Order: sequence, then C-alpha cells, then structure tokens
Amino acid sequence: MTIEPESPGTPGRGKTVALSADAIVDCALELARREGSQALTLRRIGKELGADPTAFYRYFRDKDELVLACMDKVLDIAFERYEEDSASLDWRARLRRAAHVFYTVAEEFPTVTALGFARITGGPGERRWVEMVISTLHGVGLPPGLTALHYRAFVDAMLAMSGLRATVHGLPAALADKDDAAWLRVYGALPRDQFPAIRAHSEELVRVEEHDVFSTVVDAVLTNIEVAARAHG
Repeated sequence: MTIEPESPGTPGRGKTVALSADAIVDCALELARREGSQALTLRRIGKELGADPTAFYRYFRDKDELVLACMDKVLDIAFERYEEDSASLDWRARLRRAAHVFYTVAEEFPTVTALGFARITGGPGERRWVEMVISTLHGVGLPPGLTALHYRAFVDAMLAMSGLRATVHGLPAALADKDDAAWLRVYGALPRDQFPAIRAHSEELVRVEEHDVFSTVVDAVLTNIEVAARAHG
C-alpha cells in the first residue's frame, strides 16, 4: 500500500482503529514523514491510533523491531513501483530502474530510510528485492560466488547512496542549506596557492546534482557487472 503524503504539521487523527502490525507500521511511517524520528514513540503512535501504547508489544518487541518493519515497508513500496513497468527490460535497464525507483521512494521516507538503510530487515519487502537482484545477476551468467559479490555491490551502493541522500533530506532546512552552501562558502574561499585544484573546481562542485552522482555510481557498478559477465561468458 502506498501512503499518500500529508502536509507538515498535520495534526494526528486520534481515532481508534483496528490495531494490527500493518496499522502500526503505516502510522509510524506517516508520523516519521510528518514529524521526524522524534515522533516514533509508543505514546505518540498510541495517541495517533487511539490505542493504549502497551498494545504495541503484542505486535513488536521493541522500537528497533518497529523501525525494521517500517524500513521493510519502504522496500516493499519501492518494489511494487519497480514492478509496474520492468518486465520487458534487459538486465541492466531492470537493475538501473530498480535503483532509481528506490532512490525516489527513499526521498519520500527520509527518516525511516536514514534509520534503516544499513540494516537487514529479513521481511517480505527485502526478500522480494534479494530474490529479484540475485536471479537477475544469475541470468547474466555469473557463477554463484560472483553473483553474491555483485549482488552485495549493487544493493549496498543503492542503499548507501539512498541512505546518504535521505539523511541529508531529513535535516532541518537551515542545516541542509548550510551544507549546500559549503562548497562556495568554505572551499571556494580557500587560498588558491595552497588548494589550486579545489579552487579551480569549486563552482563546478556546486553545480553537481545529487541524482547525477547516484546515476554515476549505479552505472559504474552495472558496468563492472557487465565486464565480469563477459569474462565468464
């Protein structure tokens, strides 16, 4: 299920709903997107759902388990979007599309992605990704050892770059603007005689788009996979 975005500051509904693991995860995702990680407390979720916070423990052992479930839901949402138009693509286009879809979804859920991108959820959403990527790489003709290696390289690059962007995306606007301005404010003001390369490229560094960085990293990983497949073809 795709959760529709809400405007920042939207007050909680406070309505009693049929409590379930899915209801708690959906509520936590909305709260995290609306208010950030500080909203991921049992009391806040209970208030939003109109339930006693202690009922949470019937579905999740602790907050960490909830975070992993939320991250798995983000993975599941991304996979559903990836599947919408991927059947006819070749292996490289399929993996590139998968990476870019996840990157976009991660920007929609920056708090949860920043908290969970480096974790193993073990859930159904993650399993779908693991099966798709491994079967795709196996179909390229890689032996099992290289399939596993390049699976990790692709997925770790996708998650790391998306998690990095999600972390920045989740910063308060003032801090994000401060970081964006640093290339000119800090590096553009360095002494040219000591840092000639930095000064010569400081304006170009400002112009680099994060999405282009992501595309470059993903394409480099895919090219490496292609080279390995040819060597073992």
